[in-house]
Amino acid sequence: MLDAPPGTSCPVVETVSTADYVVLVTEPTPFGLHDLKITVELLKEIHKPFGVVVNKAGLGNDDIYRFLEENNIGLLGKIPFSKAYAENYSRGALFENIPNEIEQSYHSIIGKLATIIN
Repeated sequence: MLDAPPGTSCPVVETVSTADYVVLVTEPTPFGLHDLKITVELLKEIHKPFGVVVNKAGLGNDDIYRFLEENNIGLLGKIPFSKAYAENYSRGALFENIPNEIEQSYHSIIGKLATIIN
């Protein structure tokens, strides 16, 4: 598993160049949609399979979901926004007191990835 910054900079291209599958993580905001569109074009251009996870679902707007649907892009899952969980994360406690809804989202996404990758 590799991690890359958002966008289409050289580090992103280098990171995804050897990947078998790319998971794009975005947020349902205009900025998130902008970066997603650019990265989707890159991945299509270099013929890399990918799917999308929407982080902080419930915030922003539905433009991300319309874009995914209109472009037949797979939605791997949504991670709902939780202020309490964000506060834990800001203190470095990412794996402590995970709300049940978020934990279920993680399990669902992992399950979808397992079927895609295998």
